[in-house]
Amino acid sequence: MQKISTTGYSLFELVNGHMLVALHTVLSRGYVKSPRVKRFLIAWEESLELARLYLIDAIDIIKRWEDKDRQDTHFEAGDMFFLWMMKD
Repeated sequence: MQKISTTGYSLFELVNGHMLVALHTVLSRGYVKSPRVKRFLIAWEESLELARLYLIDAIDIIKRWEDKDRQDTHFEAGDMFFLWMMKD
């Protein structure tokens, strides 16, 4: 959030008296009193971690698929090669 230079606080802090707290930090800071909300936040964090793990696996699969047909190429001084460049 952007802070106002004269006060050093954001508009949210001026109106509410404290910084905006993100949901994923609520559980770790102990703001939650309700057991139902605590269970929801724990399940939400577990779902986020599972999604992160699936994304890491997907990145590895894509990298292996892309690297499958690649081969190392070494050039010596004076070698000629064709460079194909495409405009975006």
